[in-house]
Amino acid sequence: DGKIVTDDSFDKDSFYTNGYGGHILKNEFSKYCEALNKADIKSLVEKGDWTGAYNAVNAKPATNIGVVYNINTLFFLSGGKAPIYDAFAHKAVKALLLEISPSEVYLGGNPNKNEVDKVIAIYMEYMILLKMVFPNEINKNENGGMFISRELDRALWVYGHATKKYKP
Repeated sequence: DGKIVTDDSFDKDSFYTNGYGGHILKNEFSKYCEALNKADIKSLVEKGDWTGAYNAVNAKPATNIGVVYNINTLFFLSGGKAPIYDAFAHKAVKALLLEISPSEVYLGGNPNKNEVDKVIAIYMEYMILLKMVFPNEINKNENGGMFISRELDRALWVYGHATKKYKP
């Protein structure tokens, strides 16, 4: 049910814990990773087929792997050609565009990982905002995809937690 379990009966060496306290069984996660076709996913990202790429990582996910983990898997499998996604970074870039505090931005919750159209809509909005706010920082790779630096990604994540507007 997504709550943190403090029961000591779990073998802590058999699972990872996601950001919401859910357990991701290590053997299930390994099978998930082995089932992913890195070359196909990288090719889909390079073609800009975000729906196809997302569907490829969402085809057989491990339990408690959700929208954000699926999208971020695209980053790793594409060699950085798909931006990492996080709601705080999304709030930050939207706040910068609107010239308001991130605390004034409402995104709503993430859709269910199987609501692919909604997932892609959120991800596409984030990428469009990045291009609008940081046109000189976003690199469209010659082989397709979209790259943002880890420095920018981290800065957005931090600013997304801010309660005051950035004043240049």
